[in-house]
Amino acid sequence: MTQKSEPTTTLVDISDASFEQRVLRQLRPSVVTFWARWNNPSQTQYALIQEVAKTYSADEGIQVVGMNVDESPMISTQYEFDTLPALVLIHQGSVVRTHSGMASKATIKAMLDEAVALAERIITTDTFS
Repeated sequence: MTQKSEPTTTLVDISDASFEQRVLRQLRPSVVTFWARWNNPSQTQYALIQEVAKTYSADEGIQVVGMNVDESPMISTQYEFDTLPALVLIHQGSVVRTHSGMASKATIKAMLDEAVALAERIITTDTFS
């Protein structure tokens, strides 16, 4: 008998056209990785964030999204980061944290943990309202 595995968080690619609806208008926190195919650290970080995101349950109330800055240049110019790759934690339309440059696995995990903590506050607030 095969054991059914719990759904995990996955990295979803979005575009300039879908960013507002998929990230800014969401109650749940989003960790956005801005990257480019020509940038080797971006490719490494993209793969690393995919790997780390899978360790989180889909029920934890966060989303992880990727934005290729070459395919979606408008949104990336609205956020302040010095270099690619960049991670941005956005909650209810506001930037909570930004990390420019290659992030370690521990840094990615810390940002995802912070997103989970923000999501838990939403659940707690909704439960007691």
